[in-house]
Amino acid sequence: MRRLRLAPLLAPLLLPLLAGCPERPPADDGGEGEGEGEGEGEGEGEGTLLLSELNCHGDDWVEIANVGDAAVDLTGVSVSDRADDATRRQAFSGTLAAGARAVVDVTAFGLACDDTAFLLQGDTVVDQTTLAVARLDATWSRLPEPIAAASAFSESFPTRGLPNAAFAVGDVRLNELDCRGVERVEIVNAGDATVDLAGYSLTSDDDATTRLVFPAIPLPAGGRLVLTEGEDFTFTMRCNGGVVGLRDGDGVLVDSAVLAEVARDFTWSRLPDGVGAFTAGEETIGAPNSPPLETGAGLFDVTTPSTLQVDVDGGPQNLDGGVPVPGTLTIAPEGVVACEVQRVATGVLRLRFPATDRFRNLETLDVDVRSGDPSFTRAVVASTLFLARGVLAPRVGLAVVSGNAVGGPLPGLVADAVDARLLDRTFPSTAHLYGPAGDLTADDVAQFQVVVGDAADTADVVATATAVQPFLTAPGFLAGATDAFRMGATIRFLAIDAWLGHDDGYGRARGDVFVHLDDGGEARLLPGDLDGMSLTGDVVPVGSALHTACANDPPCVALLESELTLTSAAVVDANLDGVIDDVKAGLALLPGVDPEAAEAVRAAIGARVDEVAAAVAP
Repeated sequence: MRRLRLAPLLAPLLLPLLAGCPERPPADDGGEGEGEGEGEGEGEGEGTLLLSELNCHGDDWVEIANVGDAAVDLTGVSVSDRADDATRRQAFSGTLAAGARAVVDVTAFGLACDDTAFLLQGDTVVDQTTLAVARLDATWSRLPEPIAAASAFSESFPTRGLPNAAFAVGDVRLNELDCRGVERVEIVNAGDATVDLAGYSLTSDDDATTRLVFPAIPLPAGGRLVLTEGEDFTFTMRCNGGVVGLRDGDGVLVDSAVLAEVARDFTWSRLPDGVGAFTAGEETIGAPNSPPLETGAGLFDVTTPSTLQVDVDGGPQNLDGGVPVPGTLTIAPEGVVACEVQRVATGVLRLRFPATDRFRNLETLDVDVRSGDPSFTRAVVASTLFLARGVLAPRVGLAVVSGNAVGGPLPGLVADAVDARLLDRTFPSTAHLYGPAGDLTADDVAQFQVVVGDAADTADVVATATAVQPFLTAPGFLAGATDAFRMGATIRFLAIDAWLGHDDGYGRARGDVFVHLDDGGEARLLPGDLDGMSLTGDVVPVGSALHTACANDPPCVALLESELTLTSAAVVDANLDGVIDDVKAGLALLPGVDPEAAEAVRAAIGARVDEVAAAVAP
């Protein structure tokens, strides 16, 4: 753990190293309950199970506690907002140990913030409470800890699965949380006096073993403190449901946040800055929080194609050199937007916008008017599937394109290209991004184009290719090349690329792929152009260096087959049927395109699921 990094307001205040600071354990209680909700004293009922904490803000969940001295079988235990309606029950399962808590996500009904919730064993109500939650970032909990049947309910900090804590945000509070790539936490002093942070602590999921305990840090009124993973703390934050807590020097919880899954461009932020509830916000770590500016807003809604005009100064002949030239994008409601236009392939233009004046928060936008896929559906499906499996990929939308750069109007696709800012948000570090790359062989890597990073020093990708070579003729790739590859992510990419039958991709053509290397030389592959998906052919391609190395190694083959199966499952999880329905609605608005062409893609996806199942069957 190195130094704390302060926002500019605190830059003159140099801090000592945190290493060696004694930890102060958190208090056992969660603070005293404030107010008396209508559930006070209700449900003194039977058994040892009690309602403990309830969240009613969209992603509803209910926590129960076993306050007895013996384990309880949760078979038949459920929660409901209508005790007499068996169709509106969310069941618990398993066994709950004495003193333990169990949480269930509520999907069988909606839990309103003034509903009455019932805990049932079979058809018998054993506990109940009527919620009275007014704050957007509060839950409804029994307090104080340790809870009992007679404990009153009141608004509380979200502490899912953890001891309950009264809602009483202190002057020093969490303000912005970034759970992607290099994780960061911003703390703000919203009061009117300086606060000494000595003994304050920060935890993720209340894990005391990785708790960050602060030394003496004077945080002035309005001051911001930025903490960075690897420099200041060692824990990680879960983007979906993770709980970050801040305790004062006496161990009292003074703020807490449950992270929600937000779009890849955003952080989890208080809006308004410093005082509001947590919601998705623009990434502004170290500066006042701002409402989210959706990157590519509207461009990737496939039901409504964008109408855009791309013109190049001096005429389309200026694009023949393949270098960026001045031009404009005309699109409603912005009107004329200045940009540079580059022809990166026949029928494919890359529009670059100034970093200081991004178009819909984008630095680049690819426009493709080729007709390689008459359905205009395959790229959308591919993008959806990659993103559903957690692989960074371009987002794709439909468009009607005109202007002197293309002629037209023509049907087309728009896609957001990977840029340095997105890489910084996604990965802990980026030394290089190479692409559109070929194979990871000594001959090919010498030809790689540097997209991000120092073009004069490409030793990292040479080392990556070298690490593959021993396994082209011998087993051991999965275990032997772990220092060179982010192995799980790499095999996942290979599986998705193969599942999609990417005719121009890595497995078949050793093209349309990017190679990302971090500062430690760890490589992973990312997809490039996405329109060449045939959804047919060999489930496991042969010939590429990585596929050959994996095929020689039985553990790697097993992992690849597992990832192929998970990709088939993602077809359902990502609702590709619904995506194709949306694409058909958009295709009806494109000139010269038959919306029914998308049905061939739907059929091909179904056949591919069956084909993969047969290929990887034991």
